[in-house]
Amino acid sequence: MLKINGKAMQGLCDSGSTRSVISADLAKRLQLKVTKSQLINPFIPANGHPMCHLGQVSINVNIQGLIVPSTLYVINDLHPKLILGNDWLKSSRAVIDYRTGVLSLIDDLILCPLESFNSMQNCVTLRQTVCLQPYSESILPVQVPHKYSNRSVLIEPLIDQSALQ
Repeated sequence: MLKINGKAMQGLCDSGSTRSVISADLAKRLQLKVTKSQLINPFIPANGHPMCHLGQVSINVNIQGLIVPSTLYVINDLHPKLILGNDWLKSSRAVIDYRTGVLSLIDDLILCPLESFNSMQNCVTLRQTVCLQPYSESILPVQVPHKYSNRSVLIEPLIDQSALQ
């Protein structure tokens, strides 16, 4: 889980992507300023169909309090909505250890467990459907994955609700 502009969201660390990208709709929802860029080559995703970028954004990616200044290219119709590619992995001095399932950043300053994208093993879910009145608060029964039992955790909403579909 990471934060951009104080909003928690999921992103994909992709060692197969040369550049970091963000979807145009997510950039808009985060109110990021898109600037023109001089990138000439289109992006070639895994499906082989070239994608043109709309510009770039300069942001701070916050992972467990570590702020990594980043430049991401803005792409239409992108899923997942945020991909941190080799440019970001290199600038954050990332080491991916598949044996232990850990992503290390800045010489082990931050250690993040590798998780599958949108894994329900990492989601707190409501036990029943609930309708809340606007601007109200309520205590709700939830189901928590067993690995988080008896641990202090911070629960934050995902900005991209389509990520759970």
